[in-house]
This record gives sequence, C-alpha cells and structure tokens, in this order.
Amino acid sequence: MTEIFKRAAELLTKKDKIIIAIDGQCCAGKSEMARFMAENLDCNVFHLDDFYLTEEERQNKPKGFVNADVSRFRAEVLENLKGTAPFDYEKYDCESDTVSKFVVTEQKPLNIVEGAYCLCDELAGYYDIKIFLKIDGAEQLSRLKKREADITPYIEKWIPLENDYIAAQRPQDKADFVGRISADGEFIKTL
Repeated sequence: MTEIFKRAAELLTKKDKIIIAIDGQCCAGKSEMARFMAENLDCNVFHLDDFYLTEEERQNKPKGFVNADVSRFRAEVLENLKGTAPFDYEKYDCESDTVSKFVVTEQKPLNIVEGAYCLCDELAGYYDIKIFLKIDGAEQLSRLKKREADITPYIEKWIPLENDYIAAQRPQDKADFVGRISADGEFIKTL
C-alpha cells in the first residue's frame, strides 16, 4: 500500500483532485482495501455496487457485459467530481432491485471508486491510479463462505458475470497495480 499511497500523494501535488479505481475478482478485497484507505486518508469512496443494473436491465445482455449502469455512474459521480460543489447520486438497492436511495457527497481531493466493473472500457480513462485485485478459487470460496449465508447466487450468477467481464475487457491489463490482499490485509503487488 505504501507505493500506492506515495503515488497518490505525488499526484496530489500536481492536481487538485485524483480518482483511484479498485477493480478485481469477487472477494479479492476491493471493499476492504477501500475501507483501509478511507480510514487512513481523507477521501470519498464510491461503490460500483450502488450502480448495478436491475434484473430487468440485465436481460438479453451479451456475454462479458458490464453489470453496472456506466452512463449513470459517469453522469452522477465522475462528471460531478470535475466540479467543486457537493452532489448527490442515486443508489441501487439489491434487496428491492431498484434504484431509490440518495447519497449526498462533499467534494474531496482524493476519491476512490471500488467494485467489479470499474475498470471497464467506458470508465478506465477517468482514473489516475488503477488497481486490480486477484484471488485464487479456493481462497475466494473460503472468503465467500465467511461473508455470505447463501453463496449460491454468487456461484451461479455473480461470479460468472464478473469472470465473463474480466475475460472480455481484461481490466487487469489496464491497471497500474495488480496484486492480491494477504490474510493479514496487506497488498501484495504481483505486477
């Protein structure tokens, strides 16, 4: 993490605002990494899960599609980060499969976007630092079992969708940092 923090600090001497993206496989530690950064840096954290497509919007999508409303995320978050005024955005609710809640955000110099799909072709150009987290299958399953009461939807639906996206759009190839999160929460760079 030290190298990432150094890069962010260096960029903030040259720019008023930067955006760090954390993409990766399910249970690889994207949210944990974003939480750690937020605890140690004054920043906003945006979760791409808040922009997931509804079940109806996912219908008839081709293999490898991005399971996020990229246009809405770009308009409501990334374009607003170019300004100085506070802004709000709508949040997807998984339980009701609707977009309904509003989140109000103050502008900060450092902003983190975390979640699968954030390094998709349509969004990758917005970020100053790009991170991709990997995890092997056995560890992914172990973490998933600790995190979720029912892992069936992840095994049958969410992980295959993310894997198709990773195969089609190769977000790891766009990343400045590729690595994994160790059992003790450390980032281990592999590229």
